[in-house]
Amino acid sequence: MRGFTLIEILVVFVIITILVSIVFFGGIQLLAISIIGKYIQVVVEETKSRPVYIVDKVISKIKQ
Repeated sequence: MRGFTLIEILVVFVIITILVSIVFFGGIQLLAISIIGKYIQVVVEETKSRPVYIVDKVISKIKQ
């Protein structure tokens, strides 16, 4: 059986390192995009200026 040469081992190590770093930084980007998306959602909800609740009908009026 033939053993692996040092060059073959280094090539595999470099490929694995690149793939792990791509996955790691991709995860960081997804996290950042989700935080920005949540911020945009909150801003849009606040700019709609909708009331917290809607009064269907007034039961009694208070006279002063």
